[in-house]
Amino acid sequence: ALRARGDLAEAHFTLALALEEQGRLDEAAREYEAELVRDAHAHRAAFNLGRLLLKGGQAQAAAARLRQALDSEPGFATAQLYLAKALLDLYGYLDRDGDGWREMPDGSALELEIATQPDPMPSSGSAVR
Repeated sequence: ALRARGDLAEAHFTLALALEEQGRLDEAAREYEAELVRDAHAHRAAFNLGRLLLKGGQAQAAAARLRQALDSEPGFATAQLYLAKALLDLYGYLDRDGDGWREMPDGSALELEIATQPDPMPSSGSAVR
């Protein structure tokens, strides 16, 4: 009955969650897609679909859906994290040796260097505003 009523966006989302809990990931993905057909700004559906695609090794498709979620909800921090993971996967920064750390595409160690600038100090006698 639900499949016959394409106007039930929230019902598609709820069904997708239930299917995902049952491990029926392909069916869940189809239901998230159905919600997105109805409402392209359904950021939760776009995020969950992106997450499933990433889990399935489809980094490029996952990145597109995660960007869609962020277009609708720019402050969605979890979607930002998953988009970062999708982009790392897409460009070959993978955990090749199973130690929990990603390596460079050539297999060498990935080293991150954080460069920051200190905030300027107010001049002596000036009030901080």
